[in-house]
Amino acid sequence: MTDSRKTKAELLAELRRLRARLAQLEPGNAPVHAATGVCSDRQDHFRAVADYTYDLESWVAPDGRLLWVNLAVERLTGYSVAECLAMGDYPLPLVHEGDRVRMAAVFQGALAGSSGNDLPFRLRCKDGSVRWVAVSWQPLQAADGPGLGHRSSIRDISDRKEAEEALQAHRALLGTIITHIPCGVYWKDRELRYRGCNAEFARAAGVADPAAIVGKTDHELAWEPEQTAWFRRCDERVLATGEALLHIEESERQADGRVAQLLTSKVPLRDADGQVCGVLGVDTDISHLKAVEAELRRAHDELELRVQARTAELAATNDQLRREIAERARVEEALRTSEKRYRHVAELTSDFAYAFRRASDRSFGAEWITDAFERILGCSPARFAAPRDLLKLVHPDDQPAVRRSVELLLTGQSNVIEFRVVRGDGEVRWLRNQARPEWDEAAHGVVRILGAARDITAQKQAEEEARQHQASLLHMARLSTMGELTAQLAHELNQPLCTIVGNAQTAQRLLMTDPPDIAETRAALDDIVTHGNRAADIIHRLRDFLRLQQPTPVVLNVQRVIEDIATLAEADARQHGASIHFEIGPDLPAVRADPIQLQQIILNLVRNGLEAMMRMPPGTRALKVQARREDSGGAVIRVSDLGPGLPEAVAARMFEPFFTTKPTGLGMGLVISRSIAESHGGKLSMTRNAGRGVTFHLALPAATEDKP
Repeated sequence: MTDSRKTKAELLAELRRLRARLAQLEPGNAPVHAATGVCSDRQDHFRAVADYTYDLESWVAPDGRLLWVNLAVERLTGYSVAECLAMGDYPLPLVHEGDRVRMAAVFQGALAGSSGNDLPFRLRCKDGSVRWVAVSWQPLQAADGPGLGHRSSIRDISDRKEAEEALQAHRALLGTIITHIPCGVYWKDRELRYRGCNAEFARAAGVADPAAIVGKTDHELAWEPEQTAWFRRCDERVLATGEALLHIEESERQADGRVAQLLTSKVPLRDADGQVCGVLGVDTDISHLKAVEAELRRAHDELELRVQARTAELAATNDQLRREIAERARVEEALRTSEKRYRHVAELTSDFAYAFRRASDRSFGAEWITDAFERILGCSPARFAAPRDLLKLVHPDDQPAVRRSVELLLTGQSNVIEFRVVRGDGEVRWLRNQARPEWDEAAHGVVRILGAARDITAQKQAEEEARQHQASLLHMARLSTMGELTAQLAHELNQPLCTIVGNAQTAQRLLMTDPPDIAETRAALDDIVTHGNRAADIIHRLRDFLRLQQPTPVVLNVQRVIEDIATLAEADARQHGASIHFEIGPDLPAVRADPIQLQQIILNLVRNGLEAMMRMPPGTRALKVQARREDSGGAVIRVSDLGPGLPEAVAARMFEPFFTTKPTGLGMGLVISRSIAESHGGKLSMTRNAGRGVTFHLALPAATEDKP
């Protein structure tokens, strides 16, 4: 071993001797110049290549002394060449403590003349960090026979070790998933011999250990001959076509004698060249699901009978509503004719009129008030000499709006306002006041206010009754819609219920193990809670949608409104063999509307689109629901279908009452939807698409803070 206490001169002398020895070993080299110690061009070239190679190269003498190491040692370990030459037992001080004993034996073998290749170990760098490296070594022999020690090459394999560890972790995770998935999983080769399976499949096949199934065929397991033939036909089809067979429902008599209903999927396995080399199968036990579906069918039949009875009641109610609407249309037409004749007179003389004039002190006093004032308000107009006196009769909730109206009049702006007044006997009446100011340029202000007030109490009562009738009609429409969506809702509830049952069965099996797997059981119970909440949420939304209540406009998030009915819309689309796609734009403004009525409009438009595409071939039925911000700042919801479209004459009549293209339709759905949109300050319109189908546009203004 090299004595680290040697002087620098002794080390330099020894290095010169080694260089001379190296020059003698290189055949054809020019001699070394003794005076300068400078080697030939070929030797310098060799040293330059060795010093700058990526791997750490070194030469150790037979007595264990480090004779030479290249500059790569500094990049790889942080130690300089001089520090390494000063080490007495290089490279053992660089080896990680956990590998030092093993590598000490390897280095002793190298001194004895052994060789090795790509042996991994950990390297402790000067800064304390650890790297994985691999060492290769060979003995060196002189031309005349004596041993010159050995050379070693150390390569950084940290990236390779990280990749190997990641691969091992991935394999462990995959094994855990296959072992614990609540389905039977298996895979076969091209000869249809099993190459492996999980415990769930082994139990069904009657194999004690999944490893025991390797090499067997279906004929050697517990299947009946008909089942075996069916399995083989499906496997051969996957191998021949290279395409997956998905969601195959089949009955299977398992090893314990139980007949299970399975949902099976088989996909091809491919080798590195992309050639089909086997089949992977997954079996899901849906026996309980089938039982639940049968129960749901019975419930659906019972509900269908109730819906039919309710539909008959609704039809009778609709007939009555048609008659009432026709009568109202006749009355409105007569009213329009009368209004044309008496419009100018009615604007000034309807019920009572008044005039207030500005005095020299800039206050306003009553110039005149007609006698109808006392009939309507129940008190003499002589008590009210100024506009502020009239404000005492205004209902407290309407006083801010009336004050704003007066402020507008004083700035020279005419306006119309509806508000409530409270008579002396406590009776509340509605007035529609129309006022016009007279502006005097010389006085630079309003000098007179003329106005007329109409008692619209009866009109307001009629509007309230109409709103109640409309709410009842909307509620009936929602009940009818839900009757048609019963099967879809049953399917939507079926999914979380099946998941709950599957997780409950998994929890039962985990609790029966010894010891019980508490962590996996907790995970299964968490899934039960999650899907239970999902089913409860579906029922909660359905109850909200069907609840009979007065419209209550509130500030709404349009995206959330669409998400709340997405489940119903998607279920209806599947029932119609169609796809539905939702596109929610960014920065949607909030709108002020009744959430149930807004949902009813969207769902009605979705159902119209789905029914319009029923005559189209399967696979071409697609519906799109978009929500975007308009340039005006409001929100627009568009529902587009790919149906056959509408002739121009039919499209022009789509919003007429009782006009319908459906054999069993009432022709009121779009009329009611447009009425709801307009009551919220919005607009419902329709355009024909350039290709196929039509698009309905529901535009709503953005919510404002001051709007009630």
